[in-house]
Amino acid sequence: MLVAPHTLCTVPEALIAEALSMHMVRTMTTIPVPPLKQLIAGAEIRRHYLVMDYIPGRALNTCWSELGFFAQLRIAWILRGYVSQLRRLQRSVPGRIDGSECEGHLWPIIGEDPFESYEHLASWYNHKIDVSHRAGKAPATDFRYDTSWPLVFTHGDISPRNIILADDGLLYLIDWRFAGFYPVWHEHTSMVWDSSDFQLPSSWQRWISFIAGESVCS
Repeated sequence: MLVAPHTLCTVPEALIAEALSMHMVRTMTTIPVPPLKQLIAGAEIRRHYLVMDYIPGRALNTCWSELGFFAQLRIAWILRGYVSQLRRLQRSVPGRIDGSECEGHLWPIIGEDPFESYEHLASWYNHKIDVSHRAGKAPATDFRYDTSWPLVFTHGDISPRNIILADDGLLYLIDWRFAGFYPVWHEHTSMVWDSSDFQLPSSWQRWISFIAGESVCS
């Protein structure tokens, strides 16, 4: 919601976590993120507001198909650099920066309570895998969720609709609601899930592994 010529106001469900995530990214990386102006907390969750600068430009989902191959490659290269920077931010406990319930493409619609440890997260996922196998909802595999991957800061929803190609030439990453500390592969898996769920064009899908694959340095 645009509340003034240069001010945007949003009402995310996890307001504090998103605000803290944006602040950390702005202060600890060079990733362009809209500057926060004010956090307004009301008595009810739907009365909370996050006020930030409005970034003149175009959402990438409105212009991606108009871009040529090399313009798309440039954007993918920049996003790869953003993911690399995020992966340098690490923590021993998984989840959102403020310890609130986890949300995102890989979580239940109602969210999931905070995890006390990496082992707790692995146990939760393995239980879900076992239940899916017994119910015949997933093919039987030897895959088990383990704790061998570092927990790195993850945007959780890198998609053309959350990227702004600004008029000043910068590439802004917005909507940090799903952000948190998760295994390295979480970003890539979330992007694959999102591209399938929203039926994103193949010209975007082909860059996903390049942008957020496990080979992207942290």
